[in-house]
Amino acid sequence: GMSLSKFVIGANTTELENFRAGFFDLQIRQIGFYNANKQKDMPAVVSVDTLSKSEVNKQRPLLLKILLPLSKLFFSEKANRRKSAMKLLRKRGLSRT
Repeated sequence: GMSLSKFVIGANTTELENFRAGFFDLQIRQIGFYNANKQKDMPAVVSVDTLSKSEVNKQRPLLLKILLPLSKLFFSEKANRRKSAMKLLRKRGLSRT
């Protein structure tokens, strides 16, 4: 994830003009690195290899392989939404049936 601040970091911290709070889409075309020493032998663009989901799962420690599926049973977003909806229904005097 990535988070942005509406403040300019500096000697005098100020707020950015026209900052809109909320979600945004970030489209990255290229990632590069800045180096004050200009070396000719370094490539202009560094490609970053990413792991597939199965490779990430294989590299997880055994404890996480056991605990993650169990935690999904107790901390499921779907179950939390269902529970919140039931609370609202009961508050309005309704039930599932």
